[in-house]
Amino acid sequence: MEIRCPIASQEQLEWLLDYGTARMAAGDVVALERHLAGCAACREMVAGRQAVQSALDLWEAPGVSPGFNRQLYQRIQQETRWCDRWEPFCWLMAWRGIPAAAAACLIVAGLIVTPRMMLERPASVSPQPPAIRVDSPQPEQVVHDLDDMEMLHNFDRAVGTSAGGAEL
Repeated sequence: MEIRCPIASQEQLEWLLDYGTARMAAGDVVALERHLAGCAACREMVAGRQAVQSALDLWEAPGVSPGFNRQLYQRIQQETRWCDRWEPFCWLMAWRGIPAAAAACLIVAGLIVTPRMMLERPASVSPQPPAIRVDSPQPEQVVHDLDDMEMLHNFDRAVGTSAGGAEL
């Protein structure tokens, strides 16, 4: 039976981990050994797993101290209060009225502030364009303005000819 490369196909990867253990069936061992003969990547994977397994077999866990069980059972039986874990906040619960008063203050503040915000909110008003004041000129003012313009024009001519420049 020819198998596809477990690493390339991502199928039957457990064969590489189970190789050399009792969990693998005899027929699967033969098929995997045939594949390992021609696949360097799978051979490297199996060799790495076997190196890790042999290192774990050599490792010895440190022994348990003689009083470990006694200390464990004492800690289990020891009654711990939640207040011991939250000691900095215990004083709040000692005075039972503080949390209730704080909650009441928040509710009252919400009831007072919310209607004011609703009433004081400006309605969306489109801005009015600025008022433009147009005065209708009086006839005497128009004549006076025309005379001033003629005088300025004559002045410009006189200055232009005396300076030797061209006339406007």
